[in-house]
Amino acid sequence: MPNAHGKNTVLTIAAQVVTTYTNTSEFTNEADEHDTTVYGMDDADYDGGIRRHGFTCGGFYATGATGPHTILRPLIGTKVAIVRKAEGTGTGKPNEAFTALMTKYVETNPAADMVTWSAEFRVAGAIVHTTQV
Repeated sequence: MPNAHGKNTVLTIAAQVVTTYTNTSEFTNEADEHDTTVYGMDDADYDGGIRRHGFTCGGFYATGATGPHTILRPLIGTKVAIVRKAEGTGTGKPNEAFTALMTKYVETNPAADMVTWSAEFRVAGAIVHTTQV
């Protein structure tokens, strides 16, 4: 089975390609759990509930009109369209598209290293999984 390399990931947020500023991204998928244990049972029982998805990304700060500070910082508290191509662009490769609420934007300025940024999103609604054509 071939492996996928993260360097090929393509990321678009609010119709802006941020791939060249990004070196990490992560999807989290979880579901609510409901305890359905009743009297007389010796072991706990659970049912699944609403699914919840989160998305984070980050990378290197860049100056100018097209950097993450200019593109992403103003989006805090708004819902944006995100497209993630985890294996890059190409026929037959996966494509994930979703709307997400941007909940956090952070810039980190270490004295002896590059300035970095990170952003957190809470997916609002379904993730549309397709194959690129």
